[in-house]
Amino acid sequence: MSSPTPDPTRDLPPLPAAIHDELLDILFGDPRSRETNLQRLMAQPGLAVDAVRAHIAFHDSRTGKKGTAPQPSIPGYRILRQLGEGGMGVVFEAEQIVPLQRRVAVKVIKSGASGREVTERFARERQSLAVMDHDAIAKVYDCGTTPTGQPFFAMEYVEGKPIDAFADEHRLPLRARIELFLEVCRGVQHAHQKGVIHRDLKPGNVLVGERDGKPFAKVIDFGIARAVVRDRNDEQLQTEAGRLVGTPDYMSPEQAEGDNDRIDTRTDVYSLGAMLYELLCGASPFASRTKQALSLAELRDQLRAGDLPRPSTRLRGLGELAAVAATRRRATTTGLARALAGDLDWIVLRAIAKEPDRRYPSAIALADDLQRHLDGMPVTAGPPTAWYRLRKLARRYRAAFLTAGLVLLAVVAGLIGTGLALARVQQSRARFDLLSLVVALRDAKKEAAALHPAWSHQATAFAAWHADRSEPLLRAIPGVQAALAELAGTPRDDDANGDPFLREELTTWLQEMEAFGAHEVVDMRARGQWAAGLATLQAQPWIRQRWQEARTAIGKADGVTASQLYASVPIDLQPQEGLVPLGMNPRTRLWEFYDLRSATDLAVAPDPGAVPMPTFADDGLITVGEATGIVFVLVPGGTFTVGAQNDDPSGPNYDEWMPVGGKTYVVTLAPFFIARHEMTQGQWRSLGGAMQPYYPKGTQFPGTTTTVTLAHPIEQISWTECSAVLARHGMQLPTDVQWEYACRAGTTTPWAFGETADDLRDRVNLLDSATQLRVPQWQGQAVPWDDGYMAHAPVGILPANAFGLHEVHGNVNEWCADGHASAPKFAPGDGKQVADDDGKRLFRGGSFLSPAQAVRSAWRFPITKDWRSHELGCRAVRALQPRGS
Repeated sequence: MSSPTPDPTRDLPPLPAAIHDELLDILFGDPRSRETNLQRLMAQPGLAVDAVRAHIAFHDSRTGKKGTAPQPSIPGYRILRQLGEGGMGVVFEAEQIVPLQRRVAVKVIKSGASGREVTERFARERQSLAVMDHDAIAKVYDCGTTPTGQPFFAMEYVEGKPIDAFADEHRLPLRARIELFLEVCRGVQHAHQKGVIHRDLKPGNVLVGERDGKPFAKVIDFGIARAVVRDRNDEQLQTEAGRLVGTPDYMSPEQAEGDNDRIDTRTDVYSLGAMLYELLCGASPFASRTKQALSLAELRDQLRAGDLPRPSTRLRGLGELAAVAATRRRATTTGLARALAGDLDWIVLRAIAKEPDRRYPSAIALADDLQRHLDGMPVTAGPPTAWYRLRKLARRYRAAFLTAGLVLLAVVAGLIGTGLALARVQQSRARFDLLSLVVALRDAKKEAAALHPAWSHQATAFAAWHADRSEPLLRAIPGVQAALAELAGTPRDDDANGDPFLREELTTWLQEMEAFGAHEVVDMRARGQWAAGLATLQAQPWIRQRWQEARTAIGKADGVTASQLYASVPIDLQPQEGLVPLGMNPRTRLWEFYDLRSATDLAVAPDPGAVPMPTFADDGLITVGEATGIVFVLVPGGTFTVGAQNDDPSGPNYDEWMPVGGKTYVVTLAPFFIARHEMTQGQWRSLGGAMQPYYPKGTQFPGTTTTVTLAHPIEQISWTECSAVLARHGMQLPTDVQWEYACRAGTTTPWAFGETADDLRDRVNLLDSATQLRVPQWQGQAVPWDDGYMAHAPVGILPANAFGLHEVHGNVNEWCADGHASAPKFAPGDGKQVADDDGKRLFRGGSFLSPAQAVRSAWRFPITKDWRSHELGCRAVRALQPRGS
């Protein structure tokens, strides 16, 4: 009998299920994001870091990937972690201990590297950095060799991101991007003045961090630098002929061809131009949309094919990605293209000209032209002359031009003969040009849908949408009407010139424009007014003072100014768009915040300064009226047990109602905002949701004088509709895990109010034939039990749980963001599950028609996303916005 095959994974330590998906993303995702994602994973509290590293090392050994290099021992330094690995060296984050204590980046030549070339290149980089002293270039602090003989040098540690990633993440507009890029140009100019050409300038080698709230750039990695003036007697400053160095998307033509004799400072100017191209329009100048897809051979082919497209032209060719690029630059697609056209197009094209003689002679010349553009002065760059283009074209197609010359007279004669025919065609062409309005209308609708939520920084984007999108379309209506009047006289079966098709398309366009003007234009105007009003309000001193108080109190978490619950997962609270701090709830010790948008009506011009703020009663309650907006509770993050089981009475979340085999899971959640009340009909209407409640305002409950008001919960809303309405205002539905965490509020009993159904009496609006648990009265009016009539209660009149949340049990069911998962895997942060592909979503909490066992904290039920019911409503959540979002 053969022995069984050994299992190489048997000795690997187990990992919690909650991080499996994130670890898979690290192992098989984009390698450029691997280190960043790994750092984020390792920062999770309570994570077994050694176990994670063991799994990564095993995976890399099986797939042939480079794993984490062994950490060197260097006297005077404490190695903290590996930052990156190149062809010849490994970079570590370290702490210098003597003679100064500071964080540094230590680059060590690989222990397996050998040969004169590697050693000389390493020495060149060290010398290149040592001779430079500029704020935009990482500084060298120390150099030497490790006890094992490996050369190393310690340089300035830059905690930042690649310039393109930083600009996109912070949604920097064009001007801010250019100003940041100017720092890079000046740093490169300094290197050139010191006799050093970088030769591998790219976004990954320009890191951007923040200092005192302002971005700064640092150029790193001079590993393939060469001297501007080479010493024939110093072979260390030379590179072998034909050796290709650099990154294809940012590599100059002379680098791509391996012509090292032509490499000078203008090579770096080309790379700077390629970086600027991508910073401005969001894409490389080449046809490939991903850097990995562009090989060196493809680069050479494209460089030889013809002139590169202007950034504005490249933007228009991105399709749907153009809107993404514009949003990241706080502009509309049309506005961004217009801003790029002209000066910026010509500046970039001059920087990336194929011939070095046509480029800017230096990095500072490029910077000066960009500064002239920012200052509104004429720039030195400009479009190539017509004679230059003709000469280049003739040189490339010499034979074709000779043939064209022979037939030129015949062509001219033909043109004269066709003059009258062209005149007849012009009218039809002018009509068919109107079809571009169909595309313009579609793009306008798409951009309007993308401008959500209406935060203060988007006020200019709304104004640009009206100027660039809606107004040109509205002005075109008379022209389309005139064209249709002319087409009315043509035969309807005249297909020779396509008139029937044109007539149909323009007629449809006019009909859609009527709806467009009545809905999108009106909606965008209202949201633009809201964004502008919000910007004005949030700049007022009293608002800023409230946020400072909230940030200070929550950051202290000393049990006096804030709840100790915030201490386990510290929060660096930044001002949140559209929210105003109300203060700390005196009962729960949690901070609560008021959502302005849900307290204003979309149908009128918003005046946020006139919105009255709710206040706490002595017991922490807030009275909810018809015009009261959403009050959010900042729930602390933490680790808790979700689900229930009935196998072990002494175990976590024991629940005798749970079927045999019930499971529990330990999940860690980040802090988040959750509404203390179920969404009211008034709040739903203010957010622009369609009103079709089963119990609309004014309904009188039989046998009582109680009338439904806008303070009653919204119902009759589907998951699809609810998700769309909330997303328009920066909110979402809670995940299944977030809902249970907020409902339990630290409890492990079947209900947030206790262990038995009797603990729900006078606290929950539900139906239970055994205990007849009902809310005893609404607004002072008794509800008779024997008439068989049941309905939801106004929100906020029943006792709250320990987090201050009302009606988490009973009243109306509440939608959750995710669906049922037969094998749950919880995403980090919000715990969202990858749902089974059944088109269903979960709802929680039970309703006024539910028995006690169906309103338990762990109870959930999946149902189709488009289901509507008078028992089904929602509760909103918001994620914390980080700095600069």
